[in-house]
Amino acid sequence: MALIPKSDGGLRPIALFRTAYRIYAKAHARRVRDWASRLPDAQCNNSKGRWVGDSTWRAQIRVATRPNQKHHIELLLDVKKAFEHVRRGSVAREAKLQDYPLVPLLASLTSYAWPRYIGLDGLLAEPIVARIGIAAGSAFATFELWCLLRNAINSLQIAFPRSTICIHVDDLCLTVVEDTAEYELIEAKGIIDRAICEFTEKEGLPFADDKTLVIASTFALVKTASRVILPSATAAASVRRLGVDYSLARAQPRRKQLLAVHRGRAKASKVRSMRLKKIAPKELPGFSSQASCLWPCTAASIIR
Repeated sequence: MALIPKSDGGLRPIALFRTAYRIYAKAHARRVRDWASRLPDAQCNNSKGRWVGDSTWRAQIRVATRPNQKHHIELLLDVKKAFEHVRRGSVAREAKLQDYPLVPLLASLTSYAWPRYIGLDGLLAEPIVARIGIAAGSAFATFELWCLLRNAINSLQIAFPRSTICIHVDDLCLTVVEDTAEYELIEAKGIIDRAICEFTEKEGLPFADDKTLVIASTFALVKTASRVILPSATAAASVRRLGVDYSLARAQPRRKQLLAVHRGRAKASKVRSMRLKKIAPKELPGFSSQASCLWPCTAASIIR
């Protein structure tokens, strides 16, 4: 089990499997992909035939084509250590109900119980046997997580049919659109309470408070929503959604309303630009350091 440092802090555990099992998983992953391709779920953003940014572009088109008097609130939630908190018994239960291929599932669940060694910076720990969770790095892990969450997502969609629900592995986006701000807040409060019930209380999958974000069509609505709906959420004018700078507001956010992550990316771009100028003061043929620095800003402007 390799612990890979993340850019935003913390460590990302990645399981390394034995060669024989990796060959087996690659051969049987086709059966699981075929199962996933037959699912009618539109909420799953990592389904077959979809790209990572598809849901983001669809949401932006809906915002642009709806009347200005409509109010929008979107809550972006991240399941905290999703793979580590999964109960294997719950996965087996849901797999039986949803016709998930059981032979690959049993082999996969068995592989998670093998003794593992945590390695970090050349150091190796004593063997550890995990009694809960599934392993990032497995060919079946994302399918098993989706199998577990299908009922929770469908329950949310049935309870709130007018809201747009999108999940990408462990990133959940809940978008609410109403005619008045009052109804908007009531609907958003209801859907977030139901999500906590379905994910945390029933399946033991808590949401990460430090990664919970709220955006809306106006910043005043954002501040009210973050205070009334989910006090632990961060109010923002724009966010990074599945790799895309994303905003529901028609007006550009003021500089002081930008998240720290946006300021960090702008600062990093400036540092890279200065470094390139030192390496190639006269610029390399066919390459412009100024263009490379401006590209993120230009892309963000086009997206908005």
